[in-house]
Amino acid sequence: MYHEYGIREFHIIDDTFNLIPKRAMKICNLVMKNGMRIDIAFPNGLRGDLIDDELLIKLKEAGTYKINFGIESATDRIQKIINKRLDINKVNTAISKAVKAGIFTHGWFMLGFPTETKDEMIKTIDFACNSKLHTAGFNIVIPFPATQLYEMKETQQCLKEIDFDNFNYRTATMNLSAVSLSDLRRLHKLAHRKFYFNPSRLTRIFLSTPNKLDIIRNLREHLRAQFF
Repeated sequence: MYHEYGIREFHIIDDTFNLIPKRAMKICNLVMKNGMRIDIAFPNGLRGDLIDDELLIKLKEAGTYKINFGIESATDRIQKIINKRLDINKVNTAISKAVKAGIFTHGWFMLGFPTETKDEMIKTIDFACNSKLHTAGFNIVIPFPATQLYEMKETQQCLKEIDFDNFNYRTATMNLSAVSLSDLRRLHKLAHRKFYFNPSRLTRIFLSTPNKLDIIRNLREHLRAQFF
């Protein structure tokens, strides 16, 4: 792709590119060894608690300009429920170091896990807002069929109330949490408003985005449902 088609930007769609850090390091080394001057982004997200200083340096040297962090929740209980078990403190450190290295960072979060309380959702929102993330997305939990989330007994109890014709992760059309659907919707909007209505963060986004029109496009695409 690099030599035959002149591709200079690569988006690596891998659920956990750095699950095996040595493999990730090797790929970065091969990119540099072959003299490829490319830009790399990770839209699907890296596992933040597996990013150490050495790997971060290699990612940057290989051309990484954007890292998405798949975080989902900032609470240990929810992390255990979804079998992700992230070390949130390590993730926060990795975000800060990535930003310091000049890498644009985005965080993916989810609200409305089975039995999730208001306090737990607020904790996730506060984590995002207090982090150094440039941008963040807060999506509603959806129990897709044939997943472990779908098979959970807490999910099964709610299925009869879910309209499967209206699956939408940007607006709350279903509710598996311990709060009411109306409260879940309010928390979903609060997350975006609290995160983005921050002059310092908006300034960082503006300064870090090469094509300023992208800011308008992204706001229209991702925030319309939350604000209107």
